[in-house]
Parts: sequence; structure tokens; C-alpha cells
Amino acid sequence: MIAITSPRDLAQHALAAVSLGYAKSFLPLVRRHPSSESGAAAYGAVCGYYARPFTNNQGFGRLSSEFVPEELKDLHQQVLRDRNRIFMHTDSDVEIDGVSVNNLEFVSDSKTLVVQNVFVCPGESFLGRVEDLIERVRSALNAAVDKCLNEGPPSQTKFPAGTYSLNLKEQSPWFVRSRDST
Repeated sequence: MIAITSPRDLAQHALAAVSLGYAKSFLPLVRRHPSSESGAAAYGAVCGYYARPFTNNQGFGRLSSEFVPEELKDLHQQVLRDRNRIFMHTDSDVEIDGVSVNNLEFVSDSKTLVVQNVFVCPGESFLGRVEDLIERVRSALNAAVDKCLNEGPPSQTKFPAGTYSLNLKEQSPWFVRSRDST
């Protein structure tokens, strides 16, 4: 298990787990609308939220892929590629299930020619694997966060009722009280 050794580490890992929760929450929409604009947008959200912790983030850096199980590293890379090549950038040679996703179709009713985008989402088998990937990485992150919180950060183990913020400017104390509990 990865050891969390600073407030910044704790914030990075906890925010990564939250981001993966967001990614998972879009999977049902992808499944309900697999060949529609909303399904494609939802898959983009899955990829974006999944990739978020693994990209450079100002102040938090990039989360290591050591949380990704070895047997899922290829899938992890595929989701990152989909984020980069389909949703955040537009590469012309990208395909999902053999269908080009960044091309347009031109449809004619014999009087007019209409431009439409091609909306393609991965199949259920792939989505099931992505869901497993998200859950396994998220579980590892949550375990590291829980271990840190349950063992108590250095020099601070008791918390009176209230709301706390992480102190990202200094090593100690890790938490500062931001307001009383109501």
C-alpha cells in the first residue's frame, strides 16, 4: 500500500478517488445511450474524470499509476488515449469498435446535404472492464486515505467537532479548523 506522507499527498489521493467516483457515475448514461450524442458525451466524461488524477495538476502533480493493477494497465492506457485523442483533442485516425469517431457523415435527402457527427461508444464488455478498473483503483486510493486518517497524521490525532481544511502550505499541522460544527 502507498504511504501518504504529507497533506498534499492526502489531498491528491482523496481528490483522485472523488474524480474516479465521478467517472463511474457517468457509466449508466453511456450504457443507456450508446449511439447518441449524450452517450458519447458521457463516455467523454468517464475518460476525462478517470484521466484527471493521472495528468499534471498544478499544486498536486500527477498521480502515479502504481494504483493501477498490473493486469489492467493496458486498459488504463486505452482510457487515457481515448481522453486525449477523442475527447480533449481531435485525431482523425481514432476508431471505436472499427468505426471512425472523429469523422463526419454527409447525409442527403436528395435535395440537401446535411453534416452530422458519428457518435460511437464502446460496447458493454469494454465498459464493464472500465468499471472494474475504476473500482479497483478507487478502492486502492480510498484504502491509502483511510489508513492515513485512521492512523492519524503526524502531530495531530484529535479533532474536536468541526470542519477542517488541509494545510497545504506547511507540513504541520496537517489540518486547520475552518469552522465549528453546527
